[in-house]
Amino acid sequence: MSKIIGFCGKGGTGKTTLSALALKYLLENSIKPALVIDADPNSNLARALGLESAGDVGTICDDLLQKIRSEPGGVSKIDYFKLGLEKILVEEDGFDLLAMGRPEGPGCYCYPNQVLREIIKTILDRYPVAIIDNEAGMEHLSRRLIRKMDLMLVVSNPSRIGLVTAERIRALVRELDIEVVRDAVLINQVPPGREEELIGEARARNLPLGGLIPLDPGIGEWEWEESSLLELSDTYPGWRAARSIFARFF
Repeated sequence: MSKIIGFCGKGGTGKTTLSALALKYLLENSIKPALVIDADPNSNLARALGLESAGDVGTICDDLLQKIRSEPGGVSKIDYFKLGLEKILVEEDGFDLLAMGRPEGPGCYCYPNQVLREIIKTILDRYPVAIIDNEAGMEHLSRRLIRKMDLMLVVSNPSRIGLVTAERIRALVRELDIEVVRDAVLINQVPPGREEELIGEARARNLPLGGLIPLDPGIGEWEWEESSLLELSDTYPGWRAARSIFARFF
């Protein structure tokens, strides 16, 4: 059974970057094979890893719904879904990538979601660890496709509003009755001199602070060039800080 690590947070906090760096940490420490689930409709995680998406689950759900409507009572729907997932699974050295795509469109997706939930559970059993880059709105969590996270890392920007959002995300997960074994808040892109202020704010809100990651323009430049974050060197302070945090949690 996989150890599931989920990254959550509002858009622009660096969830995708940290998800990619978490995979880098796992691979460098021979914790593999890993399943990486890109739950962002824009599929930014694939780009951060220097990969092209081969398709997404949302499209398969649309196709399956059409199949249900046109062929009621058929017996091949689950096999059809499994085949579709295998086609869009990007297989790399040490990890595989699965893109979720956009949330469902109009119509009832109860049956596709039920099938998807069971198949994802089966897929997860192949890997010792899985990383989920959750979308800002957390729609995939609200569909309860993943019902448990062994570690939930809520990423916040260095602001009071960001920490308020982190509080709300943690509350939402509890409301959805998703089992979280352990969680922590990571404050990302911290400018010099703001550390003590942010630590105090997190403590005042009783947030389980997992660590601070400094502002690192070099990582942004690296991503701008669309270079894989898996190839980032140790000269980047953002990566060094993230690696130290992951070493305590993974």
